[in-house]
Order: sequence, then C-alpha cells, then structure tokens
Amino acid sequence: MFETMAQFVLGDHMGGRTFEPQVGDTGYPRLLARDRRPYRTSDGYVCVLIYTNKQWRAFFDAIGTGTWTETEQHFAAHDVRAKSYNEVYRFLAGIFVTRSTDEWMKLLREQDIPHAPMNDVDSMIDDEHLRGTGFFKEMEHPSEGRIRLPYVVSRWSEVAA
Repeated sequence: MFETMAQFVLGDHMGGRTFEPQVGDTGYPRLLARDRRPYRTSDGYVCVLIYTNKQWRAFFDAIGTGTWTETEQHFAAHDVRAKSYNEVYRFLAGIFVTRSTDEWMKLLREQDIPHAPMNDVDSMIDDEHLRGTGFFKEMEHPSEGRIRLPYVVSRWSEVAA
C-alpha cells in the first residue's frame, strides 16, 4: 500500500529530482497552492477544475465580470495562470462562498466546467452511482445480523468476481 501511494503522489511531485543531477525543486506548485481544494460554498463545498482558457472565459462570463482578460491579468492565459496559482485559487475561494452548492452546480454544468459536489460519508453511502454499480454488498452476519459493506472494487484477471 505504501508503494502504491508513494507512486501516486511522487508522480506529480518529483519535479527537478526526476533528473540526475537534480535540475530544480520538488513539488508541483499548482497542486500545492494553499487554496486549491474543494471550495466552500454558502452551504457546503464544491470541487471544481476550471482549466482551459475557454472554461475561464465561460466562468467569468457566467459570474458577470465581463471583460475578464482586461481586468483579471492572472487568468488571461494558461502560462500566466501557471505563474499565479496562489492568486488564482485564492480568488476562486472568495467567489465560491458567495453562492450555494446547488447554484454553483447549475452554473458550472451550464458552462461545461468540470465539477462535483464534495461528498460526506452519508452522501457516499446513499450515492445512486455506487448503489447502481453494486458497490455495497449486504450479507447476514452470524452474530450481528444483516450488515452492509463496501465491495472490493478491484478486478483481477485470474480471480473470479
């Protein structure tokens, strides 16, 4: 398990230590920006990835700021955003708190911007997709009665499901 998680994390963060000799620092600044996380809304949280210039333009148009390339220099182009991750994500953190999760979900869906609500444990247990895939299995426990457990989602070619 350690090696799996180490590979998952280090794939993004090796940075300059990918090379011998080392040519720069470790860590991917976009992922390490303080405000890059699910954004607090007025009533919960939403996960959002506004990435392309088209998505940024659509986002600014939808929130009513208009001529974003003239007024928001940190958002005009990918190379500019890449040098300003902290400012970009700080700005978004301030904007998302102004509306409800449902309002943001509707706006982001209409603008074709990748997003999802942030789940808590109960919403995951009640999730229609997980239920539809058979993620949870119910069984009769010999001493505890009827129980529900998450199913093992890994599928291996040499083992029957």
